[in-house]
Amino acid sequence: MAANNLACLYLRQGRLDEALRWAKVAKQELVHMPQASDTLGWIYVQKKQPNEALPLLSEALERQPENAEYHFHLGMAYAGTGAVVQARIELTQALADSREFPGRAEAMRVKADLDRAPSR
Repeated sequence: MAANNLACLYLRQGRLDEALRWAKVAKQELVHMPQASDTLGWIYVQKKQPNEALPLLSEALERQPENAEYHFHLGMAYAGTGAVVQARIELTQALADSREFPGRAEAMRVKADLDRAPSR
């Protein structure tokens, strides 16, 4: 868990390469923990590598389907690939949860942008 926490700290600081290194360690050690998959996937989204993120974020969401933040992260990965329909679905699911999560405002903004975009 320490490696995952360190990855999150580096991610918040914008130190993506260091975050990626520690997230990979965490994922290797915490194979079945959705937090490790989500952290690593979200770093890939931030590094503009959404195709790398999709399987990791899908795995995290499969293990915790009620997690709004995981829906948000997966939606952003889909948006990064241009998969508008899938992005809308995941962002809608994230925003349907009344609980606050980091990124809610961004999810609302991106979903509004996607709602104006043609579907594909």
